[in-house]
Amino acid sequence: METLSVKREMKALSPRLETGRSGHSSGDTDSILKTIFQIFPDLLFYLNEDGVIINYLASESMTFYTTLENCLGRHIMDVLPAHAANLFFAAISKTMQSGQISSLEYDLENKAETRSYSAKFVQIKDANLVVIIRDITEQKRTDESTRRHQKFMDTLQESARQLSRELDSKALGAHITQACI
Repeated sequence: METLSVKREMKALSPRLETGRSGHSSGDTDSILKTIFQIFPDLLFYLNEDGVIINYLASESMTFYTTLENCLGRHIMDVLPAHAANLFFAAISKTMQSGQISSLEYDLENKAETRSYSAKFVQIKDANLVVIIRDITEQKRTDESTRRHQKFMDTLQESARQLSRELDSKALGAHITQACI
């Protein structure tokens, strides 16, 4: 069902693996790429110059808001909800015009929750595009928890300073009162 073999993708993505400079033969490319996607919880979409998804690779742990098999042969804009599709369109245009890597973060509503994703867009030499998507939901939750904790600690520290000043002022006032009597 896949339009391109993993070997062809890897050749486009990393010529070093195909030329043997990494010490691996091209026959090992499939295995290497599969191993990479077992290690990193990412999703890779391979798009043609029209933005149609012609292949994908995903780790088993990658969660996406729709079934990945349903994405093949469809335009990336038709796979995503409107707000994410608009962000993707801008990033794809920027990448194709500049030749530079573009990235963005976006949220998608899943059945039970909102998930956060990071996407990186890279143009490859045959005018196609690779989009690598990572679920960053847990990272964002951890960051938010850290921010809330830091805000609480800052507030607690400021309250302690104010209390310390008030206690010092009251003690000084009581001392002056006692001295005047």
